[in-house]
Amino acid sequence: MMTLHTATSDAHNMMKYPYDILTAACLFIIVVSTSIMLALS
Repeated sequence: MMTLHTATSDAHNMMKYPYDILTAACLFIIVVSTSIMLALS
């Protein structure tokens, strides 16, 4: 949880950089696919 919170804080601090949007999108995709895998298992 602490790691996720730290990542969120970093994303807030670096919101000006478009690259962070890609990072956030990747994290979102990972979370969604993990949830789907857990739901299917």
